[in-house]
Amino acid sequence: MATRRPLVRVGGRTRQLPAGDKLPVTRSLLGQWSGESSASAGGQRFYPPAALSITQITAWMTGAAGAATGAVLRINGQAKASIDIPAGQTLASKPLAITTAAGDYLTLDRSGAAATAFAVRIDYLES
Repeated sequence: MATRRPLVRVGGRTRQLPAGDKLPVTRSLLGQWSGESSASAGGQRFYPPAALSITQITAWMTGAAGAATGAVLRINGQAKASIDIPAGQTLASKPLAITTAAGDYLTLDRSGAAATAFAVRIDYLES
């Protein structure tokens, strides 16, 4: 019995995925600061097992702050993207197109101050 290959939608048409190809799977990393959080530099490094294509960054907090609050994504210590939640808001998201190589590491810096829980999600595809 032949193995069925997954169907994918490309340009408005449905096609079978070529043999040996894999469907891209979006995965996420989550950075969280609990309780009364304040500005901090990335103390934790994340070493991905393979090269990544970072597609989006989303930040949210449990209570609106009186000033902008945000984060900076760094790859090997170099700032590559930032996201800010404007004063009075609790959520911000933006698309990215950043690639990393195998062996690179990621960190998050927290900017601004807010007496609230704060989190950042980074969506990516493994290359």
